[in-house]
Amino acid sequence: VAPHKKQASTGSRLDLRPTLAHHALASMEEKGLIRHWVQQNHDRLAQKAGFPQAKLNEIHGAWGDMKNPVKMMDDTLRRDLLEWLGSLGG
Repeated sequence: VAPHKKQASTGSRLDLRPTLAHHALASMEEKGLIRHWVQQNHDRLAQKAGFPQAKLNEIHGAWGDMKNPVKMMDDTLRRDLLEWLGSLGG
C-alpha cells in the first residue's frame, strides 16, 4: 500500500497528505538542488509539501486546477507544458 494511502482518511482526495518523499523534493528545491518537477499525478501533493507551482509541470493535469484540467488517456496534452518538458531535455 502506498504510504499516503495508509493514513486515516474520509475518502476524499482532498484529504491526501504529502509523503516524506514529497517533502524531501520540496526541501531540495528550496536549497536550489532541483529546478523543476515533472509529474503525472493529479493529487497536488507536491504543492501541499511546499514545492512552488511555477516550477511544477503537471503534464496530465491536476485536480481542482481549472487552467490545467485532468486529461484522459486519449486527450491532447497542453502545448505549453509539452514545450516546457521539451526544453528541459537539452
